[in-house]
Amino acid sequence: MIGRNEKELTQEEYDALTKAQKNNGTIYFITDGNSGSGGSGTTYTVLSDTTQTTNAWVNPITISCNPLDYDVIIFDISNSGGDKFYCITFPQTLPLDSGDGQNCKHYALEGNFVAYPARFSDGMGLFTSTDTTLNVNKVTGIKFSGSGSSEIEYSTTEHKIGTWIDGSDLYEKTIVLSSLPSTSGYNTINHGIADVDFIFLENATLVEPTGQTHIAPYGRGGTGDIEITEFGKTSFLVWVGLDRSSWSAYITVRYTKEAS
Repeated sequence: MIGRNEKELTQEEYDALTKAQKNNGTIYFITDGNSGSGGSGTTYTVLSDTTQTTNAWVNPITISCNPLDYDVIIFDISNSGGDKFYCITFPQTLPLDSGDGQNCKHYALEGNFVAYPARFSDGMGLFTSTDTTLNVNKVTGIKFSGSGSSEIEYSTTEHKIGTWIDGSDLYEKTIVLSSLPSTSGYNTINHGIADVDFIFLENATLVEPTGQTHIAPYGRGGTGDIEITEFGKTSFLVWVGLDRSSWSAYITVRYTKEAS
């Protein structure tokens, strides 16, 4: 069972709570003093405050929204006996459901009371089994956007993304190899980034001529393997076991730069 208590606090008020208070089952909404917005850019939206009842697979409650606009959706639920619960789900992890409840997530609330949240193309749903009646009293969507943009940016242009552990500016860039080496063995590739101090591989996506993708390293210890490794101040190595010139790659690196 998940307790129904909720409280709105500033970040400073939350930090002042004891460990026991933070773990007592209360859901805390961290705000900056303005309704609906958290101090770090967190927003929460009431998607429904009208009570709906679900009592069978064929009778789910439905909430109109774009589920993928939210990181967390909270259903405020009560059962026929008056017990109150929260059902917390993460819509980004839910497969799309056709409305028959076949792609739901199972949440046991207490005893025989079970909730099954589902994501639809135009909203959220909550099913229950045929022997359970649940009242959904309120539905809230929460978005954690942080202090800046939540968008992921891949670019062939150098751009600052944050700070490395030593306080240095951290940069990112995606290197496009339109053709992998044809010569087997280790091949040196110049990355073309100036003034690199420290550099590491973030990820590398390999692309077959058919368009199918793989994450490097590729292979199982055979002659067809592909490895991307040994990043340095001016270059890195690509190892191929055979001619891979028909393959391409997107290589994203992160790095700090020498002090000017």
